[in-house]
Amino acid sequence: MRKLKCERKKQFVEVLDQLLNISKELCKPREDNLYKIVMDETDLSLKRLPELHRLLLELQDEKSNRVKQVLAHLKTLDSLCKVLGLDFKHTVAEIHPSMDDSIGLKNQSSDTIDKLAATILSLREVKTQRMHKFPCWSSGV
Repeated sequence: MRKLKCERKKQFVEVLDQLLNISKELCKPREDNLYKIVMDETDLSLKRLPELHRLLLELQDEKSNRVKQVLAHLKTLDSLCKVLGLDFKHTVAEIHPSMDDSIGLKNQSSDTIDKLAATILSLREVKTQRMHKFPCWSSGV
């Protein structure tokens, strides 16, 4: 019985560690009372573990979606920087320091995604303004 209880506690701790790690990556603070669930050995029920697994899957899906969104924004930003003759690495480093590293995890917080979108919008406006300066482009020739 103790062995089973110990194993279940270990499963809870593993899931909670994953939850907290993903929450940190997404800059979504999780309450520390998640660990209290495990430490309160009276509530290591089989109902709680599937709930935590469901929550973990939701966070993993959110992380995956955010990674795709960040990568799409970075691709768009790279294209705009090339067209406008801007330094892509410098531009993304201004948004978030982790962005200038081509290898590794990118920051996936909502704030970073919003800043990427705002920068893209701003660079599109610069591109449009530059295009209007050339009469042959604005007249459709």
